[in-house]
Amino acid sequence: MTLAPSTWMEATLEACCSKYYGYMLNACMGTSGDAPSGLWYPDWAGQDGTCKNDGNEPEYMASNPVAWMKPSKEACCEANFGWMLNGCLGSSAIRIAIDKWFIDWDDYKCKRDCAVGTGPSCGGRAESWKELFDTRSACCSTKAAWNPMDCLVD
Repeated sequence: MTLAPSTWMEATLEACCSKYYGYMLNACMGTSGDAPSGLWYPDWAGQDGTCKNDGNEPEYMASNPVAWMKPSKEACCEANFGWMLNGCLGSSAIRIAIDKWFIDWDDYKCKRDCAVGTGPSCGGRAESWKELFDTRSACCSTKAAWNPMDCLVD
């Protein structure tokens, strides 16, 4: 490096860290990073399988927040912990909102929030993270807009 300093060396620590260690800029510069951004990141290192917004996201996430961080806990959990969404959100509760409608992504149809086996269009109890609609047509036009007529048929 010293034989070709103009190629390998930089005038400042910041320039050097930016050029060679951009993925871990704060660690290279010996700083702790910015204040919390308000964005949510997946806490894969933790044992609770959730998203946090405490400003302690890994450097690679802080350096590329568009790819890794989300504006809400729900969005972060859906993107990173979809298989255990209720656990990520901190809720295992079932939402009680009978006669509302939600999308069933298995068959792209809107189903009624109800006790299982209580009539046509019943999809069982909607989980707490499901978006609910007052009418089936509102559900279909929002969640299955590409084919709302098929969504309306059981």
